[in-house]
Amino acid sequence: MIRTFKRYYADTVNTRTGKNNGRLISVWKHYEDIRAVPLMEVYANHCAPGEIKGPHLHKTRWDYFTCVRGKIVTVVKDGDEYVEFISSEDEPLTIEVPANVPSAQINLYDGVSVIVNLCNPAWHPENEDNYNVEFPDYDFSKWKTEQ
Repeated sequence: MIRTFKRYYADTVNTRTGKNNGRLISVWKHYEDIRAVPLMEVYANHCAPGEIKGPHLHKTRWDYFTCVRGKIVTVVKDGDEYVEFISSEDEPLTIEVPANVPSAQINLYDGVSVIVNLCNPAWHPENEDNYNVEFPDYDFSKWKTEQ
């Protein structure tokens, strides 16, 4: 079973001028005891407009994907079915993808989407743990966006 964790964002304000100066998105807090494995690496993945990252799987790595810029759909093959999760800068959602569960991310945004991944174990050049897989019966074309 794939778990998700609703995240939140907050607009930020310049305390000197009172003007909005951006936004923050909470991705993880040390006191949230919700992850199945401890976090070992954090990285940002950029996905070009309309592009697909994957599908692929990691045999040992657990992933926790959160979109912090733009909008993505993460497609996870959970047993014999595909499950879709949408995460965006306006409705951030962290998707937990356990080891040996294939997934793909599709950028639904008209610009570059940024996906933060908190994972375990960390990537290492001597053990990349990246395996391409196919989703032959999944219709990726339903997510194609006008560019």
